[in-house]
Amino acid sequence: MCLTYIPLLIRKKKERERVRERDGENMFDYLTIWDDYMRYILQVDVKRSMDKGEKRFNQLSIEERGKFDEETLVNVSNIRRLSTTFQKASVFNNEYIVITILVAAEGVHKLPLIKGSGDLAVALQKLASIPTSKILAVEILWTPQNENDTLSERELLEDYPLLRPL
Repeated sequence: MCLTYIPLLIRKKKERERVRERDGENMFDYLTIWDDYMRYILQVDVKRSMDKGEKRFNQLSIEERGKFDEETLVNVSNIRRLSTTFQKASVFNNEYIVITILVAAEGVHKLPLIKGSGDLAVALQKLASIPTSKILAVEILWTPQNENDTLSERELLEDYPLLRPL
C-alpha cells in the first residue's frame, strides 16, 4: 500500500471558498489549477501490508485533525455536516489556507521531486490519475474551514513546521 501525505499552503481567494462544497473526487480538479501554492510537504510511505497501511493512514488523519481547533464542515460520501458553532475571526489576516491530502492506494505510485509549482501540479495530476479501483482511502482536510476562522502565523508555524517554500 502506498500512502501519500501532502499539506499545501495557499493564498485564499473568494472563488476558492467553493472548494468546501466539493467532494474528494472533484477536489483534485480544483487543486491542479491553483497556481499560487506557497509551501508544501510531500511524503510517500509504502507499507507491505494492508493492516500497517491502514494504521499509518489513520495515524496521519488523527495527527492532522488534531491541528484543528474545530471541524466545522465534514463531507463523507457527499453527505455534509456543518457545525453550528464557529470561532470568531481575530485580528489576524485570514488570507491563507492549508489543504492536506491523504491518499492510500494499492501498489507503488512514484511522484516527482518537487522543485516548483509545476512539479506540484504534476504530482497532484498523478494522484488524480490513480484508477479508482486502486484507491483504498482519500481524505482531504483544510484549515481554516469557516470564513470567520483564522489561521495565525504562529499556529501555522507550530502546526506545520516542515512546510517547504516553493
